[in-house]
Amino acid sequence: MAAQTLSTPDGGGHRTTCPVLENPEPDCYCLDLTSLQIHMAIQYCLGNFTQCPIYKRIMGVSEN
Repeated sequence: MAAQTLSTPDGGGHRTTCPVLENPEPDCYCLDLTSLQIHMAIQYCLGNFTQCPIYKRIMGVSEN
């Protein structure tokens, strides 16, 4: 699943979906879309991925 980008007026773009979606880990919310996980996938995979604990772990970002 390729990540989507939005164009900006200057021709650039910014990521609106998690870059991990291009090669998701087995525990990614997008791969376990049960009724208990859908809200997590929407919250983290679509635009707020920098706050996702899975994204932070994969990217080596400290949660502190």
